Amino acid sequence: MSLINPLGPAAKLTRGFDYRDPLYYLGVHLAADYILASGQTRGAPIVAAGDGEAMASPLYDKYRGWLVKVRTGDWLIGTAHMQAYTIPVNRWLPVKQGDLLGWADNTGVSLGDHCHVDCWNVHPLDDRAVQKMGWWAHDPAVYLGVN
Repeated sequence: MSLINPLGPAAKLTRGFDYRDPLYYLGVHLAADYILASGQTRGAPIVAAGDGEAMASPLYDKYRGWLVKVRTGDWLIGTAHMQAYTIPVNRWLPVKQGDLLGWADNTGVSLGDHCHVDCWNVHPLDDRAVQKMGWWAHDPAVYLGVN
């Protein structure tokens, strides 16, 4: 299965998987933050990384702001710090890769407009994977094809 970056092919990595800060679980980011390589990131469309089901959180997360999760195969792809979303909250909805989920922003604990992406799999696919609550965090820059 081929996944795409939720911010699109023009995404630029600004904070990687291994970034260290006590704010994060085990002191490691376990996600990737992206901005657009050119132009304004705020309001940029965020799309489904793959075919599957998507659900928007009904609750505002203190750290991640507004967020959407997409289940696709063995993956659970989260996008956070969103401005708003287009899908219903608290209910899984079928989506196709590239379907609009919402728009990038700066909600939650954030230093600027960006798209936070976390990639979880039911299996550890490489030696950098980190387990949390039955899922394995993986580096989005490796699995989404944008570095």
